[in-house]
Amino acid sequence: MKALLYVFFFCFSCFLFASSPTNQQLIELSQSAQWKALLHYRSSSLFGAESEVDDVSFFLHPEGKTSLYKELEGTIRAFQATPDLACQFPARYHWLSQQLDWNVEQLNQCAELQKWLTQLNPHSMSLIFPSFYMNSPSSMFGHLFLRIDPEHDNNKLLSFSVNFGANINENDSSIAYTVNGLAGGYPGVLNVMPYYEKVKEYNDIESRDMWEYKLALDEQEVLFVMLHIWELKDRYFDYYFVDENCAYRIVSLIEVAKPELALTEPFASAAIPSEVIKELEAKQLFSKSEYRPSIVTVLNAYYGQLTETEQHWLQRLMQTTDELNHPDFLQLSESSRARVMDALTQYLRFQLTQIEENESAAKQAHQVMIARSKLKTTASLNPEVSDGIPVLEGHDAFLLELGTFHLDDEHFADVTFRPAYHSLTDPGHGYQAGAQIKFSEISLYYDDDWKLKNFQLLNILSLAPVTVFTSPISWEVDIRRHRIMSSKASEALYSQLGFQAGASLGAPDNQFFLLTGLSLTGHKSYEHSASSQITATMGWLGSWENSEWLIDFRSYRDVNTEAFDWDRLRLESSYHLYRNHALSVLLSRQRFNGQYSSEWRLSYRYFM
Repeated sequence: MKALLYVFFFCFSCFLFASSPTNQQLIELSQSAQWKALLHYRSSSLFGAESEVDDVSFFLHPEGKTSLYKELEGTIRAFQATPDLACQFPARYHWLSQQLDWNVEQLNQCAELQKWLTQLNPHSMSLIFPSFYMNSPSSMFGHLFLRIDPEHDNNKLLSFSVNFGANINENDSSIAYTVNGLAGGYPGVLNVMPYYEKVKEYNDIESRDMWEYKLALDEQEVLFVMLHIWELKDRYFDYYFVDENCAYRIVSLIEVAKPELALTEPFASAAIPSEVIKELEAKQLFSKSEYRPSIVTVLNAYYGQLTETEQHWLQRLMQTTDELNHPDFLQLSESSRARVMDALTQYLRFQLTQIEENESAAKQAHQVMIARSKLKTTASLNPEVSDGIPVLEGHDAFLLELGTFHLDDEHFADVTFRPAYHSLTDPGHGYQAGAQIKFSEISLYYDDDWKLKNFQLLNILSLAPVTVFTSPISWEVDIRRHRIMSSKASEALYSQLGFQAGASLGAPDNQFFLLTGLSLTGHKSYEHSASSQITATMGWLGSWENSEWLIDFRSYRDVNTEAFDWDRLRLESSYHLYRNHALSVLLSRQRFNGQYSSEWRLSYRYFM
């Protein structure tokens, strides 16, 4: 009996694996773009070539993480020894079956895999981009994930999504979260979940607009990506905010379907979602796009369609829906009352997303629905809104700026490099108004030799105006080492860590802001390690046609000594020549420790 089983297994194996590759075939296959994409290999001059997957269970050879050839050889041997292993690594098996004339029908015997594919029903895929979210370090640049669409996707909310994110410790502090995220201290995992859950999270709770880009992949390419997701769904990568993040990992999944395009190559050092979208658009990987506005975007659009009288009544009804029976409200036309109640319903829906089990909002919403149902008019507000921030039209992330500045009676040349991302006076088209993120920006000036003017490790500034519906906090985090040039001979380099918070008023493109906070400043001449200052910033930010304008006044007052007292009034403006080209003008007047100086600066900004 045992002999018969051996004979059966031998014949079955021969049927599955019709040919064995030669050594030359193994070498060629192991160096193919498809095999590298399946193993997520990255070549690095510092560490050599190795897989980005950090879960050892992903490899079928002990040296598979660092050897493409050995992992291929080990994979083939493992499949031949244990044919059922194809159910754990279906994408590898599917590809090898095409290269080596194996029996691809073996995958039809994988019951769990087939059940999963039947449930998800993959026919096409879309790349989803929720917009910038300044209140989370990992989402300041936006986010990317995939949506899996069935053949008849009449209701996209019922589709499934594939998301890559850090598996964080909920007890970690914000500092620990940031440090671990930058250093790869969290495992990153793929999760498959209903799309409506992601819409609720981003569109409703976090009030983020979303863009849906349908990928130009055929059904077989979509299926192949799904088989690879199955291989990865219980395994992890080390997660890094800057490079191996959501954007990079999602691109690496798409690359499995299109390995010849080398989609991950441009993002080896940093992966910013908006830049990924531009790259995929340039590679013609989008067949169409759709915009899904957030609940607050729709609410603001509704508010803008109301007359002043209707806006007045909406604000009154937001306080109490008892005003629905007020005689003056009942004197309004039926269509006017309908418009107010429709806007109010949207507001109450927003309230329900912000507070779990909000019984008050639920009762008021029910009351409004009953009152609205009694009106015969069908006149209402237009639910259509503009396409929001045109991400594809925004400037590129890397900045090279060449300038000249005049300080009192001296002229200097300077140059600035910034890997990412956007300042308040950069061309605002395609970016969230009032949001600034500057990362690793370095400025040098020439004075007989090149000297450091400013090194901005990180600056995050979020100016979100208070509205009728929301009261966001405006804030700034600033970490830098800079030279306060009060004269040509100034050699004062200071290291600063500052935080400010406050409020903004007005429209996003025409707002006034006031922030206050604290700053710690270090300098080699200080007797103690650092001095501390109370800080305040007030200013105006505006946009006009093809230009951005910023006027601000900053004040630093040393708490215990007079080692660092600094006031600066600044006017800065930029004019957009083209998408990636701008001219900038800066005028400033400052007082530093009792010494006054004036500066003007003209520069050319090139984004790439």
